[in-house]
Amino acid sequence: MKFLFLLTIIFVVACSEEVSSSSECGDNVLDVGEECDGTNTGGAQCSDHGFYYGPVSCNDDCTLDLSLCSNSCGDGVLDGSEECDDEKFGGVTCQTLGYNGGVLACTLACTFDVTDCQSSGRCGDGTIDELEDCEGEDLNGSTCEDLGFDGGTLRCASDCSYDDSFCLHVGCGDFIQAGNEECDGTDYGGQSCGTLGYYGGDVTCNENCTLDISDCESHGWCGDGTANGDEECDADDLMDQACSDLGYHGGALTCSPACELILTDCYSYGTCGDGIVNEPYETCDGSSMGAFSTCEDNPTENYYNGTHTPTCTPECTVDFGDCPLNGSCGDGIRQAAYEECEGAFLGSATCGSVNPGSTGTLTCNANCSFNTSLCTGTCDGAALEPGEMCDGSLFPGGQDCGDYGYNPGPAALTCVDCESIDDSSCVSNGYCGDNILQSPYEKCDYSTAPSCTSLGYEAGTTAPCVDCEVDTSACHNTSPGIVGDACTSVAQCDEFTGTTLNNMCLTSLGGSPVLGGYCTAVCTGISDHRCAVNGGLCMPNPINSLNYCMKPCRDNADCTRTGYTCHMYIEGSGTYYFCMP
Repeated sequence: MKFLFLLTIIFVVACSEEVSSSSECGDNVLDVGEECDGTNTGGAQCSDHGFYYGPVSCNDDCTLDLSLCSNSCGDGVLDGSEECDDEKFGGVTCQTLGYNGGVLACTLACTFDVTDCQSSGRCGDGTIDELEDCEGEDLNGSTCEDLGFDGGTLRCASDCSYDDSFCLHVGCGDFIQAGNEECDGTDYGGQSCGTLGYYGGDVTCNENCTLDISDCESHGWCGDGTANGDEECDADDLMDQACSDLGYHGGALTCSPACELILTDCYSYGTCGDGIVNEPYETCDGSSMGAFSTCEDNPTENYYNGTHTPTCTPECTVDFGDCPLNGSCGDGIRQAAYEECEGAFLGSATCGSVNPGSTGTLTCNANCSFNTSLCTGTCDGAALEPGEMCDGSLFPGGQDCGDYGYNPGPAALTCVDCESIDDSSCVSNGYCGDNILQSPYEKCDYSTAPSCTSLGYEAGTTAPCVDCEVDTSACHNTSPGIVGDACTSVAQCDEFTGTTLNNMCLTSLGGSPVLGGYCTAVCTGISDHRCAVNGGLCMPNPINSLNYCMKPCRDNADCTRTGYTCHMYIEGSGTYYFCMP
């Protein structure tokens, strides 16, 4: 079975510019002395702190949270505007920089250090080294004839190799393209501006039977650094476009070698209208209401969750405009479905109607419930009044059998004449230490402790019972349980730790079995580096739209499990390899 993956990256970054002289942390206003406040990060970016990617958010103490920032100079990953990073040079060597040899190094600022390249010489230094054919006008005594031509003028190319484009064979001028001729008269050897990768123009033939492509070049080509033709971009020429111009909340556009825009980083920031709540830019998106699905979720008003609900504006902000129609405690109107009273409005209620037999003054609490503290009455089970130990089923602080050392269970405390509490019936619920397993309140009861193997571990002594909870510290697995290891239960992946991920043993996917099981965890996307702690990489799986930690490989030799080989997956401009069955 093969897994197919789609790369989905979701990131968020905060931005606000509001500044005030208020000193309250948590009011979304950036005050003096605060780095940020709520969703207001004052325009802070990960790049301000030496990182290249990720969103900045705000801690509860109004300091910047950079935990989601990733990639920086010195992390060994070549990205951003870096020429190099540690031992990563992106295929660049002293030779590709024009030197004849030497060892290229990387500075602490992630730029090329060519100090050791210079010691081996370079093209253009006026001296013909052993790796060069020529230098400038110095052809080292060679001619076109020495190179097998019949005549012509030999030149030295900018890379110190021979330029034989002006060398000739007998026959140039007979209007028949042959030999090493690029063309001959009007015979262009099947070549045109289009076949050479240009967007227009006409080729012509020089007198030395070489193609003249100057007219082609005037029409441009992919790679000339200028967006033209049908190109979306060309190298650094993005036609003044940014992710925000395409509807995204942020990110960085880049250009592919095929002159097409790469939106990978834009996608991670999301857009208003994609149906996903991209915090902190959005509080809702279409039908996705995020943390504000009901009127009761309003952070500033205590509305009731009646027939009216919040809506999402076209700008992806929550509109609580209809919620006042549901009412709220304190609006001066008693909503009978939710409130006993409202302010001074008690309806016809009295101490006697609320607590039969009692007298006094009934008032209303701030939460719109009856306040009987000024009522006095008899032991009637209606309210726990001053001087009563209990009243009917009412006990101080909501006490139950659990407060008296027993399991909560079905049996309950008994109130005796509002003067004492009887816990004798609680005995039937059992208690921790009676050597009887009372489920679901107890996981074990001393002599009833389970074995390690019955809990899914591979080895270990019987798990001891401590306070009727199973202590598995003596249980363990014999296999390491890192990403990609075999498993039959999640307990065999227990050493897949050191992250905030939830471990799992993947034994089937989409109704098909996973050969030998697969230790993994659900993660958030390719930028989620928590998988790397246990030797994995986070990649998406289209079968169930989840991202899993997968074991990367370079070739089949890295895949030691029986039946597993190294598979290649291409997603966008990225190529990835994983050990899979």
